[in-house]
Amino acid sequence: MSTRDAGTTLRFMTALYGSEAPGFLVLFTLPHSRAYAVPGNRLEQAAVLAARLAQQHDVYAGVGLQGEAPHGTSRGNASGVVALPGFWGDLDLRTPYRNRTDLPTTVEEATAFLGGLPLPPSGIVHSGGGLYPWWCFRELWILDSDAEREMAAELSRDWQRYLLDAAMEGHGWQLDFTPDLARVLRVPGTLNWKGSPPAPVRLLQGGGPRFGPKDFAGYKVPPPRVEGPPLPMPDAPKGKRYVAAAIEAECRELARTPEGSRNARLNAAAFSLARFITAGETDAYQLARVLAHAAARAGLGEREIARTLESAFSARGAT
Repeated sequence: MSTRDAGTTLRFMTALYGSEAPGFLVLFTLPHSRAYAVPGNRLEQAAVLAARLAQQHDVYAGVGLQGEAPHGTSRGNASGVVALPGFWGDLDLRTPYRNRTDLPTTVEEATAFLGGLPLPPSGIVHSGGGLYPWWCFRELWILDSDAEREMAAELSRDWQRYLLDAAMEGHGWQLDFTPDLARVLRVPGTLNWKGSPPAPVRLLQGGGPRFGPKDFAGYKVPPPRVEGPPLPMPDAPKGKRYVAAAIEAECRELARTPEGSRNARLNAAAFSLARFITAGETDAYQLARVLAHAAARAGLGEREIARTLESAFSARGAT
């Protein structure tokens, strides 16, 4: 990587964090799973390090700044985040190594969807395999208490649930649910080494509006109203007792999931439980039947359920 690439990374980091940010920015590399902590007010050092590491590694940066420098392979955690530059999303695109039908096919499709949201993104990063939309704050949000961290985490979850539901309802796309404050994302000026040749990570769009945390408060998903006794669940697929217990627990949680996170919850449950299919401890038809029943109770339509189950089972190699 070149000095020019480090300059690209530095401009992006400065746009997010400013020049006098508190705490530590964490860089994380794969496949060796190593973390590097750089003071938030030394972003030039972080950019140069990212450019050097990107010559051979996938390089990610923590979204939230950590109050203390993590060590070894630790990327830090949400409870240690002391500052947040904004909210984000994660839209995978169909690629040769990710040939799924529930993803946008082109950058144009994905950016049109993002541009049509009530809050258009401040900028969009092309990760080399998908898009990271960013909703940047007007100023760095300093999280100086556990209560404020929980407020930020809740707003992040609600906004991403809204994105997931909008993408599935409007286009049949399955977005990743990545709201945790310690999330790491690729940064412009580095490389995505998943393909050959490696793809550049670049800023696709910038200069969009900036927001305050309160701008995201209106996307709170209300809890579902439950009236009367719960509907009976179908019998769990035959198998070992712990298999039946795991399936029943997932289905009961899925049936109570509110609008805005139903598709993500179904996808997570199906992906998790599909391990029993590949292990020969239940069969795909029976598992799909009980999951579809629970998802229908949550309010999902038949077409959405079928698409999500097919995607989750395929990702597990259970079809």
